[in-house]
Amino acid sequence: PRECVHLNEADINFLTETNTGVSYNASSNMILGSGIPPILTLLDRGVRVGIGVDGSASSDSNNLLGEARQAMLLQRVQQNADKMPARKALELATRGGASILNRDDIGSLEVGKADRCSRIS
Repeated sequence: PRECVHLNEADINFLTETNTGVSYNASSNMILGSGIPPILTLLDRGVRVGIGVDGSASSDSNNLLGEARQAMLLQRVQQNADKMPARKALELATRGGASILNRDDIGSLEVGKADRCSRIS
């Protein structure tokens, strides 16, 4: 299913059974009018989820922190505010992204891991 937005039980089972990762591109989904994927349900079922920025054709910027915020807010709209705290959105944008790429050398700031840091003020 496109963008993993309109998933049925069989789709979710398939993602779980095959250990398939899902990239959640919230801004792209909003621009394209695709809908809101059931990210919290996927996480509850053990599906690996990361946050992505998609491409320039369907995203206004490639700002991962902005994307994490949009992802968090959409899940709050779909579920309720306490189900998607900011810390969870940041985790999906960092460790979650590394997980769906099957990479253990990125996703957190630790000795021995690759880094791409930007100063935020």
